[in-house]
Amino acid sequence: MIVEAPPDTRQFVLGYFDTWSKGDVGAVRAYLADDVTFVGPIKRGDTAEEYLDALGSFRKLITDGNNLISALYGTDEATLIYVSQTVAGPIRIAEHLRLANGKISSIMLILDPTPLLAFRAAQEAK
Repeated sequence: MIVEAPPDTRQFVLGYFDTWSKGDVGAVRAYLADDVTFVGPIKRGDTAEEYLDALGSFRKLITDGNNLISALYGTDEATLIYVSQTVAGPIRIAEHLRLANGKISSIMLILDPTPLLAFRAAQEAK
């Protein structure tokens, strides 16, 4: 049995992804709960401002956008799998989002940070 996610979940999550992918990190704020929690291999936080700071830092490393590979939607959650083209090379990312009260309430990022950390170390060594 296939269960379809509500169209608004899909549209909302894709709106979020498209907005930050295009570089409009400030506009991402409209998608986030004030107390959004996020966890990733390099940074974590408990507020929208902390997430936007982390996202803005990551967005500066992107050279040629994101390529969405797969998206799975539930009633109040979504998982996106994409490749970000970065200064450190392509980075494969899985991003799991939970929604509450019409906003993103939590974000979990799964990626191998090794290329990004190596790039950062090389920049600091200069």
